Parts: sequence; structure tokens; C-alpha cells
Amino acid sequence: MKNKLLLAVIAVSSLLTACGHVSNAVLSEQELLDKAEFATGISRDQLTLVERSGSLDAVEYRVATKKGRQFRCYFTSALAVTSDAVCQEITKDGKKTTKQKKGDCNALLKAAGKC
Repeated sequence: MKNKLLLAVIAVSSLLTACGHVSNAVLSEQELLDKAEFATGISRDQLTLVERSGSLDAVEYRVATKKGRQFRCYFTSALAVTSDAVCQEITKDGKKTTKQKKGDCNALLKAAGKC
């Protein structure tokens, strides 16, 4: 009985391992841009994918607008399910920006009192 339980735990954990790598390889550029559009409020046709990488349980990527703004985005992945993306504006050298632009206020930021 212990052996069967151990084998089941090993099987489930091996299925969950590297889901971020799999999602990174499977998701198209358009799907990543869709997630970034939802997170940033900027139309997908105004965004381009700059870089992407996958870790054991997540996908990280950067997008840039046609006007030069950049965002670092992240979402988690387990099996065939992915979360919504979270994106934060960054400077061209990759540092977090502290400046809130006028049109960047969404419902979550309003609720947090950030705009």
C-alpha cells in the first residue's frame, strides 16, 4: 500500500514539474500578448513581445509598446491551467518605474488607492 501511494505522489509531482517550461514552449506570441493586453489595458496591436522565459511553475516575459514603454509580465502555470498575467511597467534598463501615467489606472489600482 505504501508503495502505491509513493508511486502516485511521484507521478503527480512529475506531472506538475516544469509546467512553466511547457507553457512557455506551447503558448504563442499572440496568446502572451492577449494576457499582457488584459493586464496593462493596452491594445494587443500596440504591443510587441521582447523576450520570454519559463521556470518550473511560471512564464515571465517582457512586452514593449510602439511608443517605447516596456512591461515585465508574469503568470503561473500548472498542467493545462494558467493564471492571468500580472504586468508592471519597467524602464528601458529593466528597473521598476514609480511614475504612474494618467491612462494607466485600472479597477485593481483604483481599489488599492494607487490612482
